[in-house]
Order: sequence, then structure tokens, then C-alpha cells
Amino acid sequence: MKDLLVKQENKFIKKSNVIVRAVTNESAGIMTQRLFNFVMLSSLHKLDWNKHEKHKYLECWLSDFCRYYGITEKQLYDKVIHKNKDMTVIQKEIQILTQMQFFLFDETKDKFEFINLFLRGGNDQGKIYLEIHQSLIAEHYLNLKSDYTNIYLPYTKEVTTKYSMRLYEYLRSYLYMNAKTKWTPTYAHEWDFEKLSKILNLNLNSSYFKYISKLKNNILEPVKKDLLKTDIIFTYELIKVGRKYSKIILNTHLDLEKFNAQNPEFEKVPMKKEYVNKSKLTTSNFKKTKI
Repeated sequence: MKDLLVKQENKFIKKSNVIVRAVTNESAGIMTQRLFNFVMLSSLHKLDWNKHEKHKYLECWLSDFCRYYGITEKQLYDKVIHKNKDMTVIQKEIQILTQMQFFLFDETKDKFEFINLFLRGGNDQGKIYLEIHQSLIAEHYLNLKSDYTNIYLPYTKEVTTKYSMRLYEYLRSYLYMNAKTKWTPTYAHEWDFEKLSKILNLNLNSSYFKYISKLKNNILEPVKKDLLKTDIIFTYELIKVGRKYSKIILNTHLDLEKFNAQNPEFEKVPMKKEYVNKSKLTTSNFKKTKI
């Protein structure tokens, strides 16, 4: 079967930054994040939005997904225990995708609420299908003229942990780049551990924040190693307040050489005046962003 990712234009996923930066109701694993991106990439462009259909579905062959990521297809049919139920890996992933909610701010209602992008899904003889929430998919993946991020999927293929994938997309969303500019965008985030825990969907009382060596060795260092495979150059610094570590500074730079290698005409993001020089942005600028 012809690989849907052969075409250059099918290597990018455009996502609104509202979605990229949103907190979710549960932590999506690396398999879930890969499947989410792959099914979006494989079939979103094929939907006919001129047809007024009550239901619209995204679909992809599991064999294509496994071949792209070097996964043995049989692994998706291994039995696992998920939420106290016996099911296959692919059944578990579909359940997570259809139950995953994004915590967004609804301007019309002036309040935060959880939203679902996928209403239901299943696996029919090796093909995964997901019914989409049409207006939300159109808003956050299609009708985008500004404030969005292009994710270049080949750079995420070798990412090994869910935290790496989560932080890559989150941090990348702040590194806007116009293909014709010559300077390299940079951005420094300063978060307390409470914010870091929310972004990574970790319990603030977990051992990661009680034992700083565990946070470094199990999360931050693997993230740093993984992001070397992407178009982000990433460093971090842990900060003590008093005698206890409680803050982190994440310095991010766009690797211009890798960015240009993507065929950057697919990412011509209009530069906003306040982002002309990101190196001058302060922590107070970052705090204005609602997540």
C-alpha cells in the first residue's frame, strides 16, 4: 500500500497553539501521541468539507502507522489491562483518543471547559477510524491564518518518551519562524514546578518533584537527548528557592539548519510585532498566555 507520507506536503501537521498548549484530562503516552498525529496527517486533508455530512471520520491503516514508526503490527493486538479492563493495545489507544479532553477557554461563555476532538472510534479490519467534532477540528486544524504551529513529523519519529513529545510541541509553538528571516528565534520559559507538573500532566506531589535527581534522570535528560533529533535546541536550569528546588528555566532555540531542511515554504508564519525579537521577551510576557 502506498505510504501516505511520501508526499512532501503530507509531512506537516498544522495545529492551533490553543490546542498545542492546552492541558488535557489525562497524560497521553508516546503511542497515543504518535497515533493522534499520524491519523491527522493521513486523512484530514482528504475530508470533503463541501459535503454537509452529519458524521465525518478520520481513517488510517494500522499497517501504514506501524511501518512509519517501525512498530510490529502484532504489538497493537497484544492484550493489556487498561482501566481495569482486558483489551488490546489498539483498543486502549482508541479509547484514550476518544476520551481525551483539552482544557480550553471558551470566549463565548467566558469560562474554561473540556472539549473532545474525537467523538467515537474503532478498528475495522486493520483500519482505525475516528469520528471528529467537525467545528472544533475546523477551528484548530484547518481555518488557521495565525497563532499556529507546524509540526514536521519526521523530526518526531525518533522521540522516545511522552514527555519529550509533549514538550517538543509545546516549546516549538513559541518559536515562530518566517522562512525569509535570517535570525534564529529563541525563547526562555521560567516555570514553577506547579506549572511544569500541569504541562506534563504529573502530580505535583509525585516523587519527581520530591527527588530532583529523579526529575532530571527520568524526564529532563531524556527530553534533552530526544530534542536533539528535532529542530529545537533545548537546555534547562533548575532553580532553588531557599534550600529547595522549585523552579525551572527552559531555554529554547530554533535550529535554523534543521528548520531550512524541512522545505520551509510550508511554514510561512506571519510575524507579530510583539514577537519581532523573542530574546527580549520576559517571564511577564509569557504569563499572559492562558493555558
